[in-house]
Amino acid sequence: MRILFTTLAPPSPPMHGQRLRNRAILQALKAEGHEITLLTLDDGSATNIESLHSLTREIRLLRAPIAARRGWADYMARAATLVSPRPHGAMKYRSPQLTAAISEAVDDGKYDLAICDDIYLIQNFPPRLPVPLVLNKHDFVHVILSQYLAWQRNPAVQAYGRIECMKLRHYESWACGAADSVIVCSESDAKLAARLSPGARISVVPNAIDVDSYSPQPEYDQRTLLFCGSMAWHPNRDAMQYFVAQVLPRILSRASKVRLRITGERPSEDFVRRLDPSGMVDFTGWLPDIRPEIARSTISIVPLRIGSGTRLKIMEAAAMARPVVSTSIGAEGLAFADGEEILLADGAEAFADAVVSLLEDAPRRRALGSAARRRVAAAYGIDALRAACCRTLLSVCAASASCEPARAEA
Repeated sequence: MRILFTTLAPPSPPMHGQRLRNRAILQALKAEGHEITLLTLDDGSATNIESLHSLTREIRLLRAPIAARRGWADYMARAATLVSPRPHGAMKYRSPQLTAAISEAVDDGKYDLAICDDIYLIQNFPPRLPVPLVLNKHDFVHVILSQYLAWQRNPAVQAYGRIECMKLRHYESWACGAADSVIVCSESDAKLAARLSPGARISVVPNAIDVDSYSPQPEYDQRTLLFCGSMAWHPNRDAMQYFVAQVLPRILSRASKVRLRITGERPSEDFVRRLDPSGMVDFTGWLPDIRPEIARSTISIVPLRIGSGTRLKIMEAAAMARPVVSTSIGAEGLAFADGEEILLADGAEAFADAVVSLLEDAPRRRALGSAARRRVAAAYGIDALRAACCRTLLSVCAASASCEPARAEA
C-alpha cells in the first residue's frame, strides 16, 4: 500500500512520546511492506533526518507555519484567538502550504491512504479526499487541559482554560468524526473517542517499543530514582514540581542518600532553580539513548497528575526490567497489574510509601521488574503494533468505497 503520512514534526530526534509513536508506526508500516511518503512540518528542531530514509520512500519537509512564542507574545496570540471558535493550537497549525502539498500529492493518484498526525493537522486536508484518511490520536488534549485546570488557582488562567477546553472538546469531536478511521493508544481512549464522536470508526493501535533492543542490566546502585520526560511538556513539569515538593521529602525522611535524576529536554534555568534550590536533582538534558540511564537507575517514577494516552516511559523502564511506581493517571491505558507488574500510588504519602518499600526490598524490585518486562514484551512490542496496524488498514481499505465523509470546517 502507498501511504501519505503527515506529521506535526519529523520523528527524529525521538525527543518525546509523539515522535516515538510516529517513528514506531513508520517502522511497523515499513515492516509490513508499505511504501510511505512522510510529509512533515519542521520547526528547526529536526536532526538526523537521514535515519528516516530507511523507513520511507520520500520525505518532504515544510516550514512550520508559526514559530513557538514565549512570554507576552504567547499571551497576545492566545488573546487574539479568544473570538475564534477554533482552539489556539488549531490556529497555530493552519498551513496553506501544507494544504497545497497534500492536495498535490493525493490528486495524482499515487496514494492509497493518508494518515494525519493528531487533530491540529486535519484542518489542512481538503474537505474531500480521493483516499481514506486515518487520524492518529496520541492523546486527548481537552482531557489534559481539564486535568491541568483542576490544579490551577489563577482565576484568569481558569477562565481562559475553560473556554479553550470547550473549544478543544468540540474540535476533537469534529476531527474524530471527519476521519474515515481513528487510531488510539488504548481501550480507555477508544471508549473516550466513542463517547466524544459516536459513529466514528475507532481502532486501538498501542504505543510500542522494540523490546529486544532493551536488555535488562544488573542494578547499578540502590538509591537512584529516574524520571524520563521532556521538561518542555507541562504535565512533566507539574509531575516533578509535585514530586520534589511533596513526595521526595517524605522519602528522604525514611531513606538516606536517595538521588533523583531527570532525563529529557532540559527546562529553563529559572525552573531548575525554583524546583531544586538545594541542588539535589540531576538534570541530564535530552539524550539520544535513554537505555544507559535506565540501566543505572533503581526505580522509575511516573508521578503524573495530568495526562492522556499511554506512557512510553513506563514501557522503556519495564523493557529493561526496572520497577515502576506510577500514579493511576500515569499508567492509564496500560494493562500492567498493580502490585505484580507495577506499583500504583495516588497521593504523596502513598507514593512515598511505594518508593521506600521498593528501596528496602531488592528481591521485590527484581520480581516486579521481571514481570513488567514480560508484560511489555507480550502486549507492547513491535509485533503487537504491526498486527494492530495491519488490521486497521485492511479494515479502512475494505470500507473505503462507501466511506467518503465530508471534512467540512469545524
